[in-house]
Amino acid sequence: MRHCALGIASGDANMVEPNEYWNASDESRAQRLYAGFCEFASSVLDYCEGRRLLVEGRNSTGRLNWSATALYYSLVHSGRFLVFVGAGDFPTSHSRLAKCFSQTGAMIRTDWLGRLLTVGYRHTPRAADVYSMDLGFQRVHDFWLPFSAPGEAMEVLTWFGGMLDRARDLRNENNYEALLIAHEYEHPHMTEVFRNLAATLEVGARRSIEILARWYSGYLANTNANVPIRPVASAAKFIGHYVAKRIEQPAGHWYPREIAEEVTELVTPLRDLGAPVVNPEVHQIERLVDWTIFNPKRSLMTAFRDKTESLNEYIQRGNGRATAGIVQSGALRPVRKERSKEQHASADLQVTKETKGDLAKQHQLRGKARSEQRLRLIAKLDGLPAMERLKAIARDQEHPIEYYPVDYSRIEQEQLVLMDSDTRNALLRRIESRIRVEGPWKQLAVRIRAATNTIEGHGSHGEL
Repeated sequence: MRHCALGIASGDANMVEPNEYWNASDESRAQRLYAGFCEFASSVLDYCEGRRLLVEGRNSTGRLNWSATALYYSLVHSGRFLVFVGAGDFPTSHSRLAKCFSQTGAMIRTDWLGRLLTVGYRHTPRAADVYSMDLGFQRVHDFWLPFSAPGEAMEVLTWFGGMLDRARDLRNENNYEALLIAHEYEHPHMTEVFRNLAATLEVGARRSIEILARWYSGYLANTNANVPIRPVASAAKFIGHYVAKRIEQPAGHWYPREIAEEVTELVTPLRDLGAPVVNPEVHQIERLVDWTIFNPKRSLMTAFRDKTESLNEYIQRGNGRATAGIVQSGALRPVRKERSKEQHASADLQVTKETKGDLAKQHQLRGKARSEQRLRLIAKLDGLPAMERLKAIARDQEHPIEYYPVDYSRIEQEQLVLMDSDTRNALLRRIESRIRVEGPWKQLAVRIRAATNTIEGHGSHGEL
């Protein structure tokens, strides 16, 4: 039985297919390509983490329940990838995601894109709610059918949905109920159960990635105009390049050689689509994606940063009070008249009422002011070329380097060579003064030093 070909079964007149959002401009089409890649990359790297923990668990040094958790999330990202690439959206609920692969005829409402756009300051919640759809198994199946072997799409998608649904229940028990029964480490009965779960999920996650890589490669290489959703121009080269840059390279740095080599083998169909590191077509898509115009994601990260700062302040306040209590608990603590439990409770309640509300309100106001100030600054910098943005950051003496989006660290090496020495040196000082700075900013420091060495090398030979 064929379900609705487009997968839309809702009578909601305000509901518009997510692909209408993605097809609105070249930038949004490129963003859609990048978002799909992110789901695939998350699936592969979660698989690597689960594999690493499983290997350690076999040596009785790893936490096997966390291996199963990482491998489960590899399956989740694989499921999101399969639905998103074909439909431009997916349901965020894990249970509803699994139902997208069920042949029961159920239609599942997507909500990821709507939630993402709701967070973005350019969109109102009402406008964001428009981009949603009801989809079923047939929509997912029909999209991947041209890129799979005969009969494979039906069999694989049904198998995947059943696996994801069963794994979801086991993941909950794995991290909660089972740990109430017995801690898995060297327990005579439970250890083998956790090991078997992780090993089982490892096989499922690896098989899923292997199939996804092959199907995705077929889709990216497609030039058939009859396919409902054609990849953007040069998408194959972009993904091939990013598979090497964002999957293989990190896996080689973070994980044992055995796992890194396995990843290379799994993504071979996509890696074979690759482009040279310096490739105008890949750079064109990068410019269209332009991490700075992913405003909803920017807002999510800003909120995440603010919540993290709030948690840090909360913990530090409590830590300060705990430290003071330890100091006062010594032999020199003044003798005080004992109070009854009721008096203690009354005093604590009074302090809580008087201080908790004020502290929360003050912190909320400070956090809101900081967020608004940062958003205004970022909005201003977004309108500048990459070189001018970095010059502004180099001059900033008020904020740490990680205050700025990591996207700002991405600049062509040729531009770094052209950058004036004062700006390069100032950026280096700002980055290297922050001990915990990692990732793109740290890589920028390495690239700045390489650019400086290039300039000095040319200068010593009189070539500049």
